[in-house]
Amino acid sequence: MSVKSVKWYAVLVLLCVLLVYLVDLTTFRYHGRGISGNGNPGLLFLFPAWTAALMLMIVTFIMAVKYFDDLSEHIVKKAYRFWLPLISLLALFLSVYLQFRKIMQWLDTYRQMTEKFGSPLFLGALNPYNNSLYYNAHILLFCVSAAMLCGWWVVSRRPY
Repeated sequence: MSVKSVKWYAVLVLLCVLLVYLVDLTTFRYHGRGISGNGNPGLLFLFPAWTAALMLMIVTFIMAVKYFDDLSEHIVKKAYRFWLPLISLLALFLSVYLQFRKIMQWLDTYRQMTEKFGSPLFLGALNPYNNSLYYNAHILLFCVSAAMLCGWWVVSRRPY
């Protein structure tokens, strides 16, 4: 991997982390009463964030395939077959657990909103109160670890 590609990858990771922060910052919080106003400012950052996350997954997959291809045979014996996929798999499970916990905490916090008709929760799937459920650090961790695991899997299935 060249220094230029590592720099571009670092910029892409920083962009994704910045978008995680911006989505969370623009997600409304419910404090016992509704927020008046029109619009959902989190949507301005959700779609670019999903695009950046998809680009990060593709670049991570490509870099992982190159990395696993470049490993020498003596390094491959332990790290390639056991430790790297295990760490990626653990990161996948951790991200799924943390995302599930975040969703359950969100449901507990906004349960009182569902008791009233016309509450902000009934505005649909993309409302100003749940933007951070669709793009956050847990989802970003899942994307990176899944791409890394897929890169390992592709290289491990090669017949050479």
